[in-house]
Amino acid sequence: ANGGSGAPAPILAAAKADVGVSIDIPEQEPTLKYHTFQGWSKDAKATEAEYKYNSSKKSQQDILVTKDTVLYAVWKENPTYTLYYNANGGSGAPAAQSGGSDENHTATLTIPSGVPPRNGYTFLGWAVSRNGAAAYYAGNNVKIKGGNVTLYAAWQKGSSSYNNGGSGGGSSSG
Repeated sequence: ANGGSGAPAPILAAAKADVGVSIDIPEQEPTLKYHTFQGWSKDAKATEAEYKYNSSKKSQQDILVTKDTVLYAVWKENPTYTLYYNANGGSGAPAAQSGGSDENHTATLTIPSGVPPRNGYTFLGWAVSRNGAAAYYAGNNVKIKGGNVTLYAAWQKGSSSYNNGGSGGGSSSG
C-alpha cells in the first residue's frame, strides 16, 4: 500500500518456465488519508501509475510476471486548504488553520474558541462575508472545497461581550 492501508492480498500463481504468468490487476484499492489512489507501479517512488484496474478495459489490465514482483500504490496528494480569520475591526483574530482534503477534495476544519476583542461591540460569531450575519461559532466544523476561505468576525454595536449564537433562555424581573 506504500504508506496507505488496505492493499489486496498477495496473488500466487504458477509460471511456465521462461514464459511467466499473466496476473489480473485487482479491483481493490488501498487508501491513504489526504491522498487519492492513482494505481500501481513497480517503482515505490513512482509519481505515475503503470497499472490500474478499469472495468471497461479489463482485458488490457494484465501484468506479465516472470519472477516475484511487488506493485506499489501510487498516490497523489489532495489539495490543502486554509481557513483564515479576519477580526473585521476587532483585534487578535485566531491564527489561520490548514488541513488536507479528503477524496472529494473537501477539508474540514473546526472553529476555535478564541474571541477577538472589540471595544463597544458584541461578538456574534463568524460570517462568510465582511458584512454578513454570523454563520459559524466556536466548535463548528467548516467544510472547504475548491480554495482557501476567510471568515469575518460579525459584530453588533453594544457592550463588549460574546454571544455564542445560541438562543436566550434567561428571564428578568422588574
